[in-house]
Amino acid sequence: KMENCNAAFGRGNGFEFSLPKPMVCPYCDAYEDGTKGDYHLFSVGNDRYYGIIAYTCTCCRKKYVVVYSMDVSAKKAQYVTTLPQITMVYQNERLDALSHQFIDMYNQALRAEQIGDIELAAIGFRKALECLVKDYAINELQEEKEVVAEKSLHKAIGDYLDSSLASTADVVRILGNDYAHYERRYEQHDFDILKSYMEI
Repeated sequence: KMENCNAAFGRGNGFEFSLPKPMVCPYCDAYEDGTKGDYHLFSVGNDRYYGIIAYTCTCCRKKYVVVYSMDVSAKKAQYVTTLPQITMVYQNERLDALSHQFIDMYNQALRAEQIGDIELAAIGFRKALECLVKDYAINELQEEKEVVAEKSLHKAIGDYLDSSLASTADVVRILGNDYAHYERRYEQHDFDILKSYMEI
């Protein structure tokens, strides 16, 4: 999630740029929008700052700290770290046996999501879905790998999933593709929708 740097640190007009806010609690792994508490800004010279914000998780109510690096003249803010560090890892023995590549890609997408890189996370979840659908076709349906690998994700979903799963997978495909484009077509459909369909 992006928030306004000026609003986060209570500074003047020079701080009118976006700040990437992590959306996953490092304690309970919940997808949440932490409540801002204490914050401090430290100048390191040449219009550069480190910013620290303490958030309270809206689910487990524990506090965690997020560190940012900011360049005011360039109007850029970058996420540096969360304390305690986020360690969420998705594990599923059955899916790992079916598609280790899916587990690997899904965890890469989770890490991107955890640090606020939502566009990369969305693209990663779409790629994870493609790995899962195609490995399912190869390993469970005994389809030929060369044939499956050549298919688009849209075609693979239609060919290998039943209609109830196909419609759910198609939402992830469409929204994931949308995040990969220079200009998004479906900006009204946010990351939360993609993630909820991915979890299905």
